[in-house]
Amino acid sequence: MMKIIFKSAIILFLLVFFLTDGKAQSSGENIFKAQYRSTQISQYNMAESDYKPMPNGYSVADVVRGTILHFSLYLNLKDRTSLYLHDSTTVKPMLGMRSSTNIIIDFSLKSADQKTFKKERIFDQKFYSEGEVGNIEWDLTNETKEINGLNC
Repeated sequence: MMKIIFKSAIILFLLVFFLTDGKAQSSGENIFKAQYRSTQISQYNMAESDYKPMPNGYSVADVVRGTILHFSLYLNLKDRTSLYLHDSTTVKPMLGMRSSTNIIIDFSLKSADQKTFKKERIFDQKFYSEGEVGNIEWDLTNETKEINGLNC
């Protein structure tokens, strides 16, 4: 008799667990999540000398390339709000090198009433900003302009 009660209790527990879990997840079906990884290396902000190996065998570019920022973007498809979060930073260890991340966006939030709030760290100093987001009215033309050596 105890085996039947025990088995019934286990089955009831699993049934409640799976039904509750499914119901909890169904409420988030309007949330879209995208994950990003990025480095701070760019051919536009690195000098040619940054790619040459130093005495320890690594270049500045190797160190920068070894620092990876991980972000998540959450979009509420129903009310068009969004949240962009810095999840973590990973640094590939290199013998004799210390790597640091200069700019980290901790979060950027867009509310349903088109307001934005952002926190970022630039060289370990915290900056908070807020503003309003509106629809950008683009006027597309054939005009080009060179900015910092780039055709725009």
